[in-house]
Order: sequence, then structure tokens, then C-alpha cells
Amino acid sequence: MVARGGGNVHNAWGAPGDPAWLANDPSHDVERLRDTALYLASAPGNPGPDDAAEPGSATLAIGAPTELAADLGTRHMAAALRVGGVPFTYDRYASGAHTFGLFSRELRDSWRVVGPALGA
Repeated sequence: MVARGGGNVHNAWGAPGDPAWLANDPSHDVERLRDTALYLASAPGNPGPDDAAEPGSATLAIGAPTELAADLGTRHMAAALRVGGVPFTYDRYASGAHTFGLFSRELRDSWRVVGPALGA
């Protein structure tokens, strides 16, 4: 995704294999997240009702694979948190592509975790 937008992922933490990549990967040190309100959400990339306002080939060609990639990363993070015994809330939806409709649902659903953490 970074390269598609003209970026270079090596500008983040160096070349693949650089220790800075692991140092900045929260799944490798979940203990730092203990006592933090954590909300994760993702979907498998198959368009669903939340994506209805954005039908068409872009949803399938861009949104579906983008959400699938996000889902894989989110599931990895959830597994790391479980192994580390760090509490979190995870909504994994049965369907959804990477669209504003899905994001809107995730944002609404996240408020039960994020709102109290912000004192709202």
C-alpha cells in the first residue's frame, strides 16, 4: 500500500530485517500496552451491508484486498495480546471491505471502549 501511493517502506525503520522494525512492532512487546484501553476491529474483505453505499469495482479491487491485509494484521495482534494476557476488545465482523461504511461502523462500535478511556 505504501509503494502504491509512491512511498518507500524503508523510510520507516530501514531495510527489512533492521532491528528497528521489531522495536516498533507492538505485537512483539504487548506488555507495554497493559492498562491501556485497546479496541481492535477488522473484517475479512468480502463486501457486506456496511459497504452498500460504495458499491462497484473499486470496493472489490481496492477495498477488499486492503481490508483482508488489515484483517490479517489485526488477527495477528489479537493473538499476541491473548498470549500476553493483555485485555482488549476485538470486533471481527463477518463481512466488510475497506470502505467508509465499515469504518463508520467500527468507529461507532469502538466508542464503548474509547469513550470511557477518554473520560467522555
